[in-house]
Amino acid sequence: MTDLTSTAYSASEQYSFPGYPLLTNESERQEALDSYHILDTAEEKDFDDLTTLASAICQTPIALVSLVDHDRQWFKSHKGLPATETPRDYSFCAHAIASSDEIMTVPDATKDLRFAANPLVTGETNIVFYAGVPLVNDDGFSLGTLCVIDHHTRELSKEQISALVIIAKQVIDKLELRRKNMELRESNDRLNLALEAATLGSYDADMRTGMVSGTAQFRINFGLGADEALNFSDLFNVILPEYRENVEEMVNAAIMNNSVYQAEYEILWSDGSRHWISASGKPRYDQDGEVTRMVGVTQNITARKDLEQRQAEFLGVASHELKTPVTILKANLQLLDRYKTNPSNPNFPRLIDSAIKSMEKINHLVDDLLNMHRYGAGQLLLDKTIFNISEMLELCCNHVRVSGKHQLIVEGDPNIDIFADEHRIDQVVVNFVNNAVKYAPGSVEIHIGVAREGDLVKISVRDFGPGIPADQVPHLFDRYWRGDHSGAKYTGLGLGLYICAEIIKKHDGQIGAVSELGKGSTFWFTVPASLAGSAANGNI
Repeated sequence: MTDLTSTAYSASEQYSFPGYPLLTNESERQEALDSYHILDTAEEKDFDDLTTLASAICQTPIALVSLVDHDRQWFKSHKGLPATETPRDYSFCAHAIASSDEIMTVPDATKDLRFAANPLVTGETNIVFYAGVPLVNDDGFSLGTLCVIDHHTRELSKEQISALVIIAKQVIDKLELRRKNMELRESNDRLNLALEAATLGSYDADMRTGMVSGTAQFRINFGLGADEALNFSDLFNVILPEYRENVEEMVNAAIMNNSVYQAEYEILWSDGSRHWISASGKPRYDQDGEVTRMVGVTQNITARKDLEQRQAEFLGVASHELKTPVTILKANLQLLDRYKTNPSNPNFPRLIDSAIKSMEKINHLVDDLLNMHRYGAGQLLLDKTIFNISEMLELCCNHVRVSGKHQLIVEGDPNIDIFADEHRIDQVVVNFVNNAVKYAPGSVEIHIGVAREGDLVKISVRDFGPGIPADQVPHLFDRYWRGDHSGAKYTGLGLGLYICAEIIKKHDGQIGAVSELGKGSTFWFTVPASLAGSAANGNI
């Protein structure tokens, strides 16, 4: 038995018996106990079976799995005792966890100075005999005890003590297993959250039966309903033929080499729509080396593939658009070089004008590219002032007015002031008007509207041209996107509306378009009307 006469005790003025020993590592021990998340949980058969076994082996009416908390001892299992907890001041187990012995035995508590006046001894519980084995985890912290209690004095045999120590180790094993299972569930929950956030669906295919189980996201990726049965061969049947053979070869190679396969392919949903899938998987084998399962993840990467395609198309367009003015400029310079000794040649001014136009074209294209990068990186700075929007609209787009082909009609309240970057707002309006001139050349009238909508001001540009197909409207402001103009060929990189959207977004406004085939299109944007509202958003 450990000599506790020199141990410091907690204050217990309301009782006449000494308190429990204070442990030097109590805060760390309590933290270790809390990490099991077991206090105040429901009873579990695994622990009840162990206390029943301890009670039978030691021939005691009471056996407990007692966990020593801050100010109480709480019983995970309480064979023969109705109480689920008692104050730590009354706790025999609080003494046992302070002992360095394998087991703490109290043959007769009525004669032990530590416990003789303890209400658990003098009261209805009538503890006389106590034997407790500390529950020490792998880190050396005593979480509590496995203890047996009797109402009469007694001693345990060596065999009973050995059995009690073994059962205590089983309690620790079950505590550790319980914690690991809980950590595994939490890890799975975190993994599922990560999979859902990344639109990753996981699957498990039984290679012997062919049946596939998968998460909800996996089914969404393949356009499947929640209750649709799925066979591994079905996954191959939905792959477009031009990808199927290659994917099968990858899967077979992974099975042969016990490796991971990774593939990207296009599939056909039951509704006829096509989608891109990124899939990976790793085989699992039985003890004979036969493949039994294939587990892995899938992701719908259609949006990424669409973006990659638009980027590739954009690069092709950019190369073509830059090459044309550069070629013209080069030809003009070569001809000018021939005439450099004869500047009076009548072709000289024409070649200079053509070269200047080519340079302006190149400069415009390069500006679009630089603006795209600047706006996409959030580097656009605004120089906001208060100005009258109608006055700005009357002065902008003079190049269109001068041509005489279109009439710009400004409509709405002429007295509305806005707080914005006048140069950038002018840039957006000019882009809208230029698009109306380019894509609706037959629209003689182009209407520019101004209206107040609550705390916002709405500016719109309306033409009466051929209109835009409904399926194209949602993509008009996407980067790299160029619409189909029914075979008509227009120059430019298709970045104008994307840049407009970034400018309006920076103003905390909204941008959009409505169109009807054969009746024309209206492009619009809103910006805050009040100085206070815009200044509060930190964009000054």
